[in-house]
Amino acid sequence: MDAIEIETFCVQHHIKLLIDAAHPFATQLHETLEQVSVESNIPVIRFERIFPERDEEHITWCRDYDDAIEKIQKEKIFILLALTGVQTIGKLKPLWQNACCYFRILDRNSSRKLAREQGFSEKNLYYYTPGEDEQVLMKQLHPEAILLKESGISGGFCEKVEAARQLGIRIFAICRPKTSGKFICVKRRAWPAPHNRETFTRLLSPCAAD
Repeated sequence: MDAIEIETFCVQHHIKLLIDAAHPFATQLHETLEQVSVESNIPVIRFERIFPERDEEHITWCRDYDDAIEKIQKEKIFILLALTGVQTIGKLKPLWQNACCYFRILDRNSSRKLAREQGFSEKNLYYYTPGEDEQVLMKQLHPEAILLKESGISGGFCEKVEAARQLGIRIFAICRPKTSGKFICVKRRAWPAPHNRETFTRLLSPCAAD
């Protein structure tokens, strides 16, 4: 749904509050909800993930995909394992056109189709296995570096970083996009069930963050 369709839906169904619980890197969706919020005067509650403090010593932080490409190429990394998802294959094309780049993606036909459409070789695709030790694939491929997104604790960020550090693999991470200042952000590890309006209002307060 685009902004106009969401606005129309909100009017038809008398929506007075929007909840944004999407992935931190779902920038198009976040921007669309911000537009709807501004134009329709509907507040947006952003359920934000918990992010560990940035490790400046062991991780090379990148502003965005272009910055990541520049820094990885500058360091002359030839074998790279990208843990950034199938949607980023096209964005990182300058890397895999001139180096050995592997992508770990979800094991589903739609992901393979998207990879093919972006011109990426299926022989360099590996699939995410729930519960598998992050070191397994790294030991198999022996990358010089990994690239990941700042996806928070729930996104397995800490496990990926620790696995790479133990194996002496360099780490590049793309910083999460900034959250709109127009959203009410709430960060919690666990959400108690709100039993009344007062409890619900307290949980949505920015001060309720961990």
